[in-house]
Amino acid sequence: MASRIDTTEYMYCSARIRAMEGSLVSLDKMRAVADSSTFSEAINKISEYGVELVYSEDGEVDAEESLQKIYTDACEFINSHVPHPEQLEFLRYPYDCNNLKAAIKCYFRGISPDSMLYDCGVCPADSAVAAVKGEAAGYPEFMSAAVSEAMESYSKTKNPQNIDVIMDRACYKDMLECARASGCEFFVKLVRTKIDLTNIISC
Repeated sequence: MASRIDTTEYMYCSARIRAMEGSLVSLDKMRAVADSSTFSEAINKISEYGVELVYSEDGEVDAEESLQKIYTDACEFINSHVPHPEQLEFLRYPYDCNNLKAAIKCYFRGISPDSMLYDCGVCPADSAVAAVKGEAAGYPEFMSAAVSEAMESYSKTKNPQNIDVIMDRACYKDMLECARASGCEFFVKLVRTKIDLTNIISC
């Protein structure tokens, strides 16, 4: 039987997140960044607004790594403050799915997917490469099984969209299973809404 979420257990985490909202970049500041005439100007504004940036060895801002750090820090914060982080794992599954899709496509192209992987999933980012080689242990059930199906489909059709469709479908199945296991009806409705929206966009 699915466990039930006790909302009182999340009061501290909720208060911490609400307090952190004050440090987020406001809409007006984001518009100011968007109005920047150069990349350098935009970076300077972002830095002034308190966003922690990642720099490469040559001293240049690494935009992708900076964004990756923001995602990773947010995930780590949530996982370290909620009482039952496993109940929220379904929110991280899309990152696992992205990593698997990138690893599959890069496998067929003969290139490394490292620059396309996110560390925000349930599984370590580099495990996606092992999954393509038949070692998908640790991934949720449906995504794990879908890897070989997606690779076989691409081998036959040479259509990369098939990889996306097969893996996305599996990801949503895993998300729905995890949401149901949490015992929270809101989570289930959230995933079903995402599925509906995806179906509409696909049509």
